[in-house]
Amino acid sequence: MSVYSVDYGEQHSKAHRHGRYGYKHRNGLYPQWSRDNPLHFFGHSMGGPTIIKLQYLLKQGYFGGRDHPDMILSVTTISSPFRGTPIVYTLGEHIDAAPAVRPWSIGDLIAKAVHIIVYLKPILPESLDIWHSESRSLSFHEIPFSGFLRELRKSSWATSRDAAPFDVTFMAADEREAKMEGKPNPGTFYRSFAALMTRKDAGRNTHTPVFKYSISVLPMYLMSRLIARFDLSSVLPVPSFLQGRDLSGDTCIDCACADTEHSVNGYGPSVEQGLYTRRLSPLELGDEYRANDGVVPVFSQWHPLPCRMTRCRHYPVDRYSKPSVPEPGVWQTQEVADATHASVVPLWLSTPRQKLFWTEAGDWLRKIDGVEGLRK
Repeated sequence: MSVYSVDYGEQHSKAHRHGRYGYKHRNGLYPQWSRDNPLHFFGHSMGGPTIIKLQYLLKQGYFGGRDHPDMILSVTTISSPFRGTPIVYTLGEHIDAAPAVRPWSIGDLIAKAVHIIVYLKPILPESLDIWHSESRSLSFHEIPFSGFLRELRKSSWATSRDAAPFDVTFMAADEREAKMEGKPNPGTFYRSFAALMTRKDAGRNTHTPVFKYSISVLPMYLMSRLIARFDLSSVLPVPSFLQGRDLSGDTCIDCACADTEHSVNGYGPSVEQGLYTRRLSPLELGDEYRANDGVVPVFSQWHPLPCRMTRCRHYPVDRYSKPSVPEPGVWQTQEVADATHASVVPLWLSTPRQKLFWTEAGDWLRKIDGVEGLRK
């Protein structure tokens, strides 16, 4: 916002063997950005964890002494994989050796396609470079053809810890949470929307995406089925949300949300006291681990960190159940039924749902501005 070039850091750049600086902008979008002039941030999908990472770096003083996490006034996210997603393993990430990628898997083929585009970047439209690859030095101006073939055979980029596929593994999420990355800042307002396109099967602890999506968004429908049936216990190292649980089903798991404080409108406790509490067996988990939007399971869309380690209020699928008053330092999570990973963003289709969502989002941000004005 107030800087003109991304600085990935000297140590990080050396460790992952890429350039230290990203694309240079002529002007910052908002040079006056500061603690006195904070901004609202909205993130879809990976945008959510990116905002959380930014706030964590601000808190650590990464960008300089005058930076502060209060520079982010609010965080609003939708369909964000804060705690990882099993779809990355289905597409090719090794379940027990991340960030390694299985050869000729879908993920490996996507990586090869990316390398071809990046290699030809100097002669392709800039709009195709959505990966901001300028720091990687992988175009034909920067590496010989033999180097390009080596990358096609085994990508040093896609199989590194410095890539989006690894970022959405459960291992990476646990590493972030071990540093308490994502702990709510007392001066920031948080709200997340967790979309789900699945419905629970009658008499069974399984979820299935609604059939209509097999026609409109077949790839997402298929991925949703895979997420709902993925064996989470097969992932190594064991994800933190499974650690300490008896997979035989003899032990009742802790409440999904341990924060039992009453919400301001009376809806929160029904979830926070264990709406999803279930007995766990090898094929049985709480609904929040199976329900998903075609890319991310619901529990991962809620917020960073397990509920017992953060401050949160949950509002289940109910048109009348939603936060009414912004509350700083607390994640206010709203579940959205019959919605895919792309129902609201990134494509604008002028649907009634999109219009309603953005109208309510605007009203919410105005409420925050009002609360912030009173605090000042």
